[in-house]
Amino acid sequence: PADAVRSPSFRELCRWRDAGELNAAQMSVFVKPRPSEELYDLAEDPTELKNLAADPRYEKALAKMRAELDKWMQDTGDFIPAVRTPDEFDRETGEPLPARQRPRLPQSPDRTY
Repeated sequence: PADAVRSPSFRELCRWRDAGELNAAQMSVFVKPRPSEELYDLAEDPTELKNLAADPRYEKALAKMRAELDKWMQDTGDFIPAVRTPDEFDRETGEPLPARQRPRLPQSPDRTY
């Protein structure tokens, strides 16, 4: 969220990043956009640093999870939107982006905002 990037902790991470003082795992918070799929072995990697989604050894596990998600979506009527809502705030500065528009809903005479 926009307010998280304004926190003292995040600002310090930015300072360390800019000074070249973060390791690869610490740099992962700056990855954007996030991968479309993420899969972690929580027993071996509880801090979720190694994404296994592209690892062929985990293809069966990933296929099973995809099937479970498909079933759940069918059972609940959930769906993936055809168009994703663009980010409204810069992930690093927290400042509004051009995609942020108000009001979100179309105005109509019977609605008050």
